[in-house]
Amino acid sequence: MAVDRYTRAVLTVIAVCLLWLSVGGSSLITPVKAQSDRVYVAGWIDEKGGFRLLPIPPGTGIAEPGKPATPAPLPVWQWNQ
Repeated sequence: MAVDRYTRAVLTVIAVCLLWLSVGGSSLITPVKAQSDRVYVAGWIDEKGGFRLLPIPPGTGIAEPGKPATPAPLPVWQWNQ
């Protein structure tokens, strides 16, 4: 069975791309890096420009402003035999 030119061209492009990736050729996409600081989502700015705090979920161990933090218990998974 003869392989047509289109199939041969597509397979050649795939082979060249795989070879390029395996050799470690330069990327067409600029590499990005994560920022060094942590990001905390604490709220949002409303329509009037005021800052609105997100509600703190109960049992997360996160302290509300002015209140001490209480650690949340870890979930326990047991294997029943």
